[in-house]
Amino acid sequence: MYNDSSVLIAIDELDAGVFETLLGALLHTIEETGKGQLIFTSHNLRPLEVLDKKNIVFTTANPDNRYIRLKNVKDRNNLRDIYIRALNLGGQDEELSTEMHEVDIRRSLRKAGKY
Repeated sequence: MYNDSSVLIAIDELDAGVFETLLGALLHTIEETGKGQLIFTSHNLRPLEVLDKKNIVFTTANPDNRYIRLKNVKDRNNLRDIYIRALNLGGQDEELSTEMHEVDIRRSLRKAGKY
């Protein structure tokens, strides 16, 4: 993928076991000089800080409109901050995640401790 423009590679959880700084350097290098295409998922937010916003697509909580690009992102904006703000306050065309309640987390942890 890095050397051949005809190659596309898809990797689930690219960040698994990779130090955040190394992940950022790897992605920046691939974006700048790679020839093929890399599609990946990540739980790490570092890619939001090193990749061009036009190359990032987010999943949503809506199964009928699963993928979006964040709106109202300017060149000088930090995409990581905008994403976290959208998770907490909304403001995008779709909800990025379902609401979490601490009481549900506590209940689940108590239940898990009984087994």
